[in-house]
Formats: sequence, structure tokens, C-alpha cells
Amino acid sequence: MLWSPQLCQILRSEEGGGQTMDQLLAVVAKEDRERVRTELQQSQLSGQAGRIRHRLRLKDGDECFVDHRCFTSYDNKGRPLYSIGTLQECPGVQSTKGERFEPIQTDRLTCLPNRAATDIYISELIRDVISGVSKNTRITVTCLDIDHFQEINDTFGIANGNRLLVWIARHLRDQITPEDWLARLESDSFVIIQTDGIQSTQDAIQHGKRLQKGLRLTSRSLEKLPSIHLSACIGISTWPGITTADDDPIQSARTALAAAQRRGPGKVQVYSESLSATIREALDLEQKLSTAIERNELELHYQLQFDQRGSLMGAEALLRWDRHGEAFIPCKRFIPVAEQSGLIEDIGSWALKNAVQQFAEWQRNNINIPKLSINVSAEQLNPDAEPLDELITEICHLEGLSPSRIELELTETALLKNPHDAAIRLQRLQKLGVCLWVDDFGTGFSNLKSLQRLPLKGFKIDKSFVRDMEQDPNDYSIVRATTQLAHGLGLKSLAEGVESIQQLQQLKRLGCDGFQGFLLAKPKNAEEMARELNDTISHAKRLCMADEPERVEPARSRTNQSKP
Repeated sequence: MLWSPQLCQILRSEEGGGQTMDQLLAVVAKEDRERVRTELQQSQLSGQAGRIRHRLRLKDGDECFVDHRCFTSYDNKGRPLYSIGTLQECPGVQSTKGERFEPIQTDRLTCLPNRAATDIYISELIRDVISGVSKNTRITVTCLDIDHFQEINDTFGIANGNRLLVWIARHLRDQITPEDWLARLESDSFVIIQTDGIQSTQDAIQHGKRLQKGLRLTSRSLEKLPSIHLSACIGISTWPGITTADDDPIQSARTALAAAQRRGPGKVQVYSESLSATIREALDLEQKLSTAIERNELELHYQLQFDQRGSLMGAEALLRWDRHGEAFIPCKRFIPVAEQSGLIEDIGSWALKNAVQQFAEWQRNNINIPKLSINVSAEQLNPDAEPLDELITEICHLEGLSPSRIELELTETALLKNPHDAAIRLQRLQKLGVCLWVDDFGTGFSNLKSLQRLPLKGFKIDKSFVRDMEQDPNDYSIVRATTQLAHGLGLKSLAEGVESIQQLQQLKRLGCDGFQGFLLAKPKNAEEMARELNDTISHAKRLCMADEPERVEPARSRTNQSKP
């Protein structure tokens, strides 16, 4: 051990080398000695900065109280490198009450402080800043949550998951200073509180990214867990920041963390008032959506689909939310909320049942629509969700309808979120005769090898590419490549969002098999669609069979122009 001159002065010891831990413990009051030894050992095992208040009995007979802090640093393989300790005298202290965290304030697995201890710590920190006791006036809170930790538990077992959490706690401690606060809030969520070294929001973001990078790089050296590639989402808040001084910086950081998780794995988000408003709006929307089915606010509209000759291919069921006189709420706004809140399973089942019932009623009334397409969420493919094949079998049996008349549309994200389970469920649907389309193709990041294994009928080209294909050569190329890819795999292609005769003719020339959009047929409720079906089909046939106008090539962008 190396003792500083200041420590030698506190211990009434001469300066010089050769000091040992036994010499230090010998100065600690006998009644406190075992507690100090245990605290130092726990600090070394966990990587967490230890803290204990205890008595010293000095050579001259004096007794004093000290705040004893300690921290051990480790290399990437978990081996201890060195320990640092500090002793600070506490003048006027007459008892050891509150000398260390009570067990109820300590996380047993990682030996880190828990949420209860952290709440006390942040309250004292803010109080010291407000009263002027603390020289630091900025508090930065970083909440970190491990991505897909439940999957790690499921794959490697809870024991290895716990071992990983202990390693993460140690690793995070090694990435911050002994003065920084590190705690485990719950499960795989950790919080870091800093009062020094973070001067700006940009500093906090860069620090968060360094923590993420450290997790990714050093997790590769973990023994017995060789296939784990760790990533984490991070939420950051500062106090006082752009919000009021009364706001809870930990809750603000957790709000930012929730927003980061909505964006996907490995994201960093800083708290802001607008973000808080967005979260509150989503919660309000979730509350209203939870009663939408009971209040009969959800309804289905139907949009027809046509082939190159204008023949009717089928119809797509589109979900609408009408809040009885209030502003119309678009799907892109409420479907993500339904998925994040878990409401999508009930809403998806409602849409499926009602769409099939309506389709069967049309058939009974001799309204002949060849196929009905229904959208399915990624959450409906989860292993713990109601099996779609059983649900469709039950509904079709009750309605006297063949499942082969039903088509399901799933986004790339839904198919690739858990491709193994998705493939199993989709193969069961294929056995029923249900056809499957990849919706909004091109907007995600497809693993074509995985898609090739799935029992698909075709790709639906997203309307964002169709809309600008006449002006944007990149969108034109994507539409052309998607159509060629579909045909190369023996699949169909169907373009959404067709709104002009020029788009229609251009898509026909590219070999697209089907079309859907306002040009041919607008979405209508069941009654309107049935009443106007024949007129709509005639209108679409005239457009599809019309003579083609002279071809107009899309304008070339500057980045694609040839060099002179």
C-alpha cells in the first residue's frame, strides 16, 4: 500500500513506504474492523465504489470518525489492477448511525446501490447544489438498458444472465470515476450519476456512446458466452436543464430511455420537454385506444386491387379509428402505440374476425371479390400470441369460407424480427392455403436469405417509391429492381399508392403484376364498396387498358450524371 501524506497525518503515522492493509485495519476500532474488511472485499468483488463510516482509534488515545471510500479497477478479463481508497474526517460526528447502506438499499446480485439508495442520493445531491454546499452545479443522469436481455436469459439460462449482469456492473464501474454514482435500478437497467467531467449535453452523448462501444468490444472476451454481442439503449437527462428544477432527473432519463428503445437497439436519446410531451401524448392515445373496440370506434375500409388488364385481384382491409366527431387518427400514429402497449393483439384479432365475416357476407350476397388481404403485426407472430392459423381456421369454419381466399400482409420488420418463429407460423398458414405478402417492401433492411425461406406470394412496393418514381431515378430503380427480384424468386409484385395514369403506365412497362391506389379505387367502407363495385371495376379496366402515352424517362439526378 501507498499512504498519502494526508492519510499519514490522519492516522498519526510517519510517512514512508512499507505500509500494509493490516496496519490500516489495526487503526480501525475493533468493533468496526470486520465491517470495514467486508466492505473492502465487496468493493473488490463488485467493482462498485465502497463507502462506510467508521471509527479510528489512534496511538495518542484519540478517537475520530471517518468516511472511508474505496474503488478497485479491473482489466478487460476481470482481473483486479489496483485499488484506490480515501479517508475523510467527520468532525462532530458522535455515532455511526447511517454509516453504510442498509441491505434494503443494496442490490444483492451486483452489490450496487438500488433504486431506493439512488433516490436518497440524488435528493441529497440536489439539496447540496441548491444550498450551495456543492461546488458542482450540473448533474448528469445516464440510464442504460441492455438490449434483448430476456433473449439472453432464455438462450443461456438465468445463471449465466446473472453472471453477465455482474460483469456489466463491473465493466460500467471501470468506465467511470470513483466519484461517479453507479446503481442497478431493476433487471438489466443501470443508472450513472455524475457531477463532474460532463460539461454539456454533447459531452453526455459522447460519454454514452463510449459506454455502448465498451460493452460491444469487451463483451467478446466473456467466457462461456461466446456468441453474445451486447448493445444497450441510453437515456440522458441533466439537472438543472431545460426543464424545471423540481423535475426528477432520474425519471427524465428513464423517459428518454423509453424513447430510445422505441427507435430500436443501441440508440441514445436526450430528454427534452418536447420528448416528454410526446410521451404523454402517446400515453393518452394508448388510454383512448384501450377502449376503442368497446366504444365501436374502430372500423374497416376496403381498397380494391387490379392486375395489368384491369381485372379485379382482390381487396385490402384497412383499419380506421373514428373517435365519433373528433379528429381522424391515422394508422401510422396509433398502430405503433398499439404495438408498444400490447393492445395490437386484441385489435389485430378484432380486425381479422370482422374482415373475414364481411368477406363471407359478400360471398353470400354474390359480391364476388377473389381475395381479401389483411395486415398482420409482428406482435401477432410472437410465440406467446394466439396462433394465427388456429384463429383463421376457427373464423373461416364459422363463416363457411375457405382459408385459401385469405391473404396476409406482413412488413419486413415483422418477418425478420424473429425469422425462425415467423417461418414456423407462416408455414402453418401456408398449409391452410393462406397466401402471404411482404408489405412496404424496400422500406426495411431485408435479409433476402431469410425471406427466401418463407412461403411468400409476393412483394408490395411501398407507395413512397411509387410516388416519386417519375422524378427520382433512385426510386425508379428501386421499383424496377423489386419487380425483377420478385419475378426472379417466382413471386408477384404489387405497387401501392398509384395516383396518376403516368405512374400506372410506367409500372406496367416495368412488369409490375398488380396495382392499388386512389387512381383506380379509393378506400371505402363495406357498404359503399359493395354498392359501387361494378362501376369501380369498369373505371379501373378503362385506365389499365388505355393506350400508353409516350414514355417519359425520369430526370437524372446530379449524382448519377456521367462525367464529361
